Amino acid sequence: MADRNEVILEGALTKAAEIRYTTGGKAVTSLNLITLATFNGREIGNYHDVVAWGEDMAEKLAGLDKGARLRVEGRLVKSSYDGKDGKKVWTVKVNANSVDVLSQAQAQAADIDDIPF
Repeated sequence: MADRNEVILEGALTKAAEIRYTTGGKAVTSLNLITLATFNGREIGNYHDVVAWGEDMAEKLAGLDKGARLRVEGRLVKSSYDGKDGKKVWTVKVNANSVDVLSQAQAQAADIDDIPF
């Protein structure tokens, strides 16, 4: 049996998508996604760091705000860097092959305290 590294997540953005560019000019979009699961009658949130490469992904994800619902398909990637204290820090991220926007973030209803007078 062949090894497999596949991830499928459906969840909501915890903050707006962040787009940056490598020194070579390649677009890199960072997403923070929350998925919810029920365990012993309680809803538990799991947070996932997602990286999407390329201009097509950047264009698709630009302007998405907190709360937008996404379906992400990709693979897990483990990497490390040296922390401020000199110790190696390990991270696991999802490297997205595809991202589908399921719904945009819903505008929050105005609260009475938000009215400026």
